[in-house]
Amino acid sequence: MGWDVSVTRALAGLFADWAQWVTHLGEPLVALPLLVGGLVSLRGVAGLRRLTRPVLLGGLVLLALVQGMKRSIDRPRPAAVLSELQTLPGGHLRAHAFPSGHSAFGAYVAGVLAMAATSASLSAAVVGVGLAVGWSRVAIGAHWFGDVVVGLALGFLLAFLALRRHRGVLQDGSDEVSR
Repeated sequence: MGWDVSVTRALAGLFADWAQWVTHLGEPLVALPLLVGGLVSLRGVAGLRRLTRPVLLGGLVLLALVQGMKRSIDRPRPAAVLSELQTLPGGHLRAHAFPSGHSAFGAYVAGVLAMAATSASLSAAVVGVGLAVGWSRVAIGAHWFGDVVVGLALGFLLAFLALRRHRGVLQDGSDEVSR
């Protein structure tokens, strides 16, 4: 845990004013409309319809995994251990740190949109936003760096798993499912 404390201390407070706005992109009430709007703009209403089931199922699996892990592991938040972080925007949080739900959800939405994107540069930009959500959780003192890494990994992995059978739809817009 020593490396986790060191990295968290180094990143906590770094641009915290900006980070407290970025962190909202990992909240479901913000991220869901962005996901739906992004899929419609990238793949149209028909593409949204084709992808709704796997995206919804993947999101529900992610939610169950994250909440189950939070409840069973119940790792304290950084400010509960490091008093110098209590003044940060996330410093009031005390329990259920592992994994970071905001990071997981931000990565899931970014992963889905990156796979649906029509260019590599757009995919990279969307992934960057997902990573920024993770960074913001450490910057505001809400999570340990390790919580964020695991949350990001879960989110990106489940996005890939949710859409892996739909590569054909994502690549050429056809209704045929890749096997």
